[in-house]
Amino acid sequence: ALGMIVLVVSVRRAQPAAPGPFYTPPTPLPAGAPGTILRTEPVADFYPGAIAQRVLYLSTDLAGQPQAVSGLVITPAEAPPAEGRPVVAWTHGTVGVMPKCAPSLIDGAIYAGALPGLGQLIKAGYVVVAPDYQGLGTAGVHPYLVGKVSGANSLDNIRAAINLPETGATNKFVVWGESQGGQAALFTGQMAADYAPELQLLGVIASAPASDLLSLFLTKTEEASPIGNILLSMGISAWSDVYGIKMSDVVYPAAIPLVRSIANSCIQVPEQTQSAIPAAIMLNMLFISNPPWEKPPWDQILIDNTPGAVVTAAPVLIIQGDADKVIDPAVQARFVDHLCAIGTPTEYRTYAGIGHLAISHEAAD
Repeated sequence: ALGMIVLVVSVRRAQPAAPGPFYTPPTPLPAGAPGTILRTEPVADFYPGAIAQRVLYLSTDLAGQPQAVSGLVITPAEAPPAEGRPVVAWTHGTVGVMPKCAPSLIDGAIYAGALPGLGQLIKAGYVVVAPDYQGLGTAGVHPYLVGKVSGANSLDNIRAAINLPETGATNKFVVWGESQGGQAALFTGQMAADYAPELQLLGVIASAPASDLLSLFLTKTEEASPIGNILLSMGISAWSDVYGIKMSDVVYPAAIPLVRSIANSCIQVPEQTQSAIPAAIMLNMLFISNPPWEKPPWDQILIDNTPGAVVTAAPVLIIQGDADKVIDPAVQARFVDHLCAIGTPTEYRTYAGIGHLAISHEAAD
């Protein structure tokens, strides 16, 4: 018990402070369509030649109800051309499941460095939007790997950029994401025609996406690696809260405090990830009691949040490193086969010797 307490305390010490008042929406939320701007503020010294703004905007939650969501809108510093600017939506990978983990809370220059290809995109004249997703920045539970929510949040961040006239953002967009954000990108693509029919999707790029969740959960549990345990803990904890189901249905009671402690962690930067690893190692000794992929309703949640249930008309590019220890390349290859089989125009590129964290920057270069 003492060892568990020490681990919980060590995890908490490396974590960031809570979000400030910018992220607290008006109560009640004002009426407005998804993408309506609630407030903006500048982000200083984000990237040379770019202007970045934090935005708080209206989106929708899992039930389709209004929800405030935060994110960034980044534009070239010069005035937009008469024809406007196309948009690239960047959907980030796993950073945590707590409000304090929002990427837009990170120092601007550090976040800019984490956005693959940002310099090329700004130079080419694109508007870049980067949603935090519901529950990151704003209060409440983050629906981690819940595709319907992250897809809506991403499409509404594009709408928010269009609602800022100075950006010159048009309705033409590409969505690009990695890992958790790769899943978000795929859901953004497959939701666009119905959820945001006024937007014109040009393409989807998913770097090492969390695709076939059932197979990936099975792989992570079999391997029982510290990083896998961190991701499993965040997923199980968040889904327990989002869907109102008992964590004790799939996790041994003795492991629940460690799972919750890890889920309270952020992994935006290496120091934060390192602080969560001791607790994740402990979980190798006691963790999953009933496999989620065999236990209702957990199994159906995995299926519902696996992209590819419907065809995406726009081209889809899946990028995968063959040295990835987080997303199994074999699972990814089968997922690509599925997309092709249902009629989604899909290209698959693999990178030899590239792991999970490097794949997006490698592809951008």
